[in-house]
Amino acid sequence: MLRFDDKKENGIRESLMQFHDDMMDRMEEMKGRFSGNSAGNYKEYGMEPEILIVDEFVGRLKVLEVKQRIEIASVVRKIVLLGNFTGFFLLLINGEFAWRCLEGTGWSGLNQHYMLGVMDAFARIAVNAVEKQEPKTPEYEGDGCDREGNIIFDTWICPCCETRYKVDYGRYEYCPNCGQTIDWRDRK
Repeated sequence: MLRFDDKKENGIRESLMQFHDDMMDRMEEMKGRFSGNSAGNYKEYGMEPEILIVDEFVGRLKVLEVKQRIEIASVVRKIVLLGNFTGFFLLLINGEFAWRCLEGTGWSGLNQHYMLGVMDAFARIAVNAVEKQEPKTPEYEGDGCDREGNIIFDTWICPCCETRYKVDYGRYEYCPNCGQTIDWRDRK
């Protein structure tokens, strides 16, 4: 699900805090569902990704006091650290460099290439997560025939990452490898 920050005076702080709180609620829900040796991630629990898009991120940080920027930097860091597990992703949009606004927050020691890489990674993750919500039909392949000469389709192939799964054992709502939503309605 996509969310957009409302651009109110203190909207950036409230939007990020609400997003963080929702992420922590999901984490608790995931802990409640946990069973087995591995906790898995949001895809394995059949949960949709949540994406918060914040436009003019840097410019809006500039008008805040250092204490508020530190608080926001801390929340952004938590979302980044837990986002892949919980399915919560940020897309911070701005033409200026974020590290300039983070001076005095403890993040200013990061170099500009690292910060640009982090922001670019957010954008790629968000776009991929949105695209993977659209169900796609897998391809099938077979390597044998039945007595009538019909091909036996025993493998399905993820339409996104092309990972192969056995038809009888690997019917998932989402591809376990890449998270692509699978559309089984047209199954042959």
